[in-house]
Amino acid sequence: MPRWASRITLLVTDVRVQRLQEISEEDAIAEGVEPFGRPGVAFVKLADAQTYSTPRGCFAALWNSINGTGAWEANPWVAAYSFDVIRQNVDAYLAAQAAAKPHEMPAGEEGR
Repeated sequence: MPRWASRITLLVTDVRVQRLQEISEEDAIAEGVEPFGRPGVAFVKLADAQTYSTPRGCFAALWNSINGTGAWEANPWVAAYSFDVIRQNVDAYLAAQAAAKPHEMPAGEEGR
């Protein structure tokens, strides 16, 4: 997609390197695991409609379905990114950020 056509910008707020199985219940939900029925009762992996008792269990099954049997058990190192979604073109967002900050002169340039 051409840069001018972007409609959202992802602002990275955190990067962590961790073992796959260190994922928290909250992070599994952030990855897209959804409650099924009453919240906190079961979680569903939509591809096969199986239910799981925890978000992590559901995420583990999802990981294996994408990456192959045993991929969760291999417990690889992964990079976990957190980000804010900015509903704005990247160039428009950067221009607005630049306009909001006063222009700073490099050290030693004052008064020239």
